[in-house]
Amino acid sequence: MKRSILFVLFFVSSSLWAQTVQSDHIAYTLYNQGNEAYIRKDYPTAKNYYLQIIQGYPESRYMPYALFMYTYVETDYPRILDALSYLVRNYPSFPYWTNAVEKLGDMYYVMENHAAAIETYTQITTDEALYKLGLLYLANGFQEESIKTIQKLLIQTKDKDLTYRALLVLVKALMTKGDFVTCYPYLQRLVSLRPYAYDNGLRALYYTAMYYAQGTDRESQSYAFSLFALLRQMFPLSAEATLASQYLAQYQKAGLSPKEVPWVSVYYTTPSKVTIPDPVRELPLSVAKEDAAITNIERQIDKQAQVVRREIQEYVVRVGDYKDLSVANLIVTDIVKAGIREALGVYYREDKYFVEIRGFQSEEKAKSIATRLIALGYTDTVVVEVARVVRYTPQEQ
Repeated sequence: MKRSILFVLFFVSSSLWAQTVQSDHIAYTLYNQGNEAYIRKDYPTAKNYYLQIIQGYPESRYMPYALFMYTYVETDYPRILDALSYLVRNYPSFPYWTNAVEKLGDMYYVMENHAAAIETYTQITTDEALYKLGLLYLANGFQEESIKTIQKLLIQTKDKDLTYRALLVLVKALMTKGDFVTCYPYLQRLVSLRPYAYDNGLRALYYTAMYYAQGTDRESQSYAFSLFALLRQMFPLSAEATLASQYLAQYQKAGLSPKEVPWVSVYYTTPSKVTIPDPVRELPLSVAKEDAAITNIERQIDKQAQVVRREIQEYVVRVGDYKDLSVANLIVTDIVKAGIREALGVYYREDKYFVEIRGFQSEEKAKSIATRLIALGYTDTVVVEVARVVRYTPQEQ
């Protein structure tokens, strides 16, 4: 009798093992076919193969891999969330579990489900997760949590671009708290990272000016006077420039004189030697998410909008485009040496580096500068219109 029971148990376990091996073999084949379709960018076919594993072979060891890849070919947000949530919850040993958690957090982040995003990001300690967590804490009024999270990020990250963005969050949190003493060394570090700034250092300069503006003594006000003047000169089309003008009017009325801040000027009075990402048309995704997490004003305006019009923002003098950043920087240096004292910049897009002078309100002025550059031998120089589509309601017509 005992032998019969043992035989039956052995037979059942052998059958289950054989079924598992066969299941893994089929799932492996389907998974490879899905990946091949994905590489060909045939996403519907890839999605079909991954779904066959998810629906037909859920016990296969390739199930978490199929779930993960499925989230890259599915376009329906609820289904992506379901797949990621199931993967994160049921496969903690999955080699790419951290990536799955971060992606799930990013989904909630983009959807502005702040509570779910915070809960998700707290499970991991990647650089991007800590940055977004700090940002979300700040956006929801938790300054202390934001400060601690960003400080943790600054200790571990080696990414200079991310460090700049993280310091912006930290400085803003400290200023919101009124902790200006702690804020000062972080401001110095922030300003020194201007070469890595996505906005060419606009926000770093603005926060530094605001730091001195909160001081009640005349020396602090004089420093703020100088910094706001520099901001308005360098970034004339920015919203911060409008605010700077208001401060400048107050300082002029009070009879103050601007006083230079040496540790700021060293980073803001010479041509930048690195690429400046385009702040208008090519805003990095992570930064676009940052704005979405902080305010929904633009979305409210968009809902009310019914009509559009084209409006010229500025004229740009484009000297040329280059494959090599060092060549672009050399062009900038040569133009400055030739006596043209305009705000030259190197902007990266579409795998090229564009040397441009921006901010001209007058087409005639832009053309005059372009003529001078052509005379210097830069014969590819052109004047480009930078326009935007403005939405407005019929009442504004």
